[in-house]
Amino acid sequence: MRFIFSSLLVFPFLAFAQSDYPACSPNSKKPTWSLKNISYHAQEYWTTPAHAVPNAQISFSIQQCPTFYRSIAFFKFTNVGGKLELNQTYTCWEDLGPTLVTYFAYGFNNTIFDCNTNITTKPDWTPESGGYYKTVLTDCAPTSLEVVASEISAIA
Repeated sequence: MRFIFSSLLVFPFLAFAQSDYPACSPNSKKPTWSLKNISYHAQEYWTTPAHAVPNAQISFSIQQCPTFYRSIAFFKFTNVGGKLELNQTYTCWEDLGPTLVTYFAYGFNNTIFDCNTNITTKPDWTPESGGYYKTVLTDCAPTSLEVVASEISAIA
């Protein structure tokens, strides 16, 4: 009976065997994300002089980050000011065990884009003529950015 009871106490820890998670790296405690090929494109389609349908997309690749197995990274981009925020959760073994640590890291930086905007307006547009009253297309040259974690917490 003691064996069964002690097995039940140990079993949850066996589910997270040391081989399931990597060892923490020096970048784990103060992560820096390197964003490459940040590309931004935006479109506004004006169906009337008073109604626009905006759409935008941003893409990039993340390098030099503590991306471990089962880690999650989220981002938020605000076009006004070019603020790009990163939030990442990752788990690793501190000092090769026995302590399993989960880190929560957050950082932000402002991007500077070199963009071209093309505005096309139909001066003779009427509701009956159909089509778009105005289109605004913005394409930005790819850029790079470094983001250093400004907030980090850990649970061991």
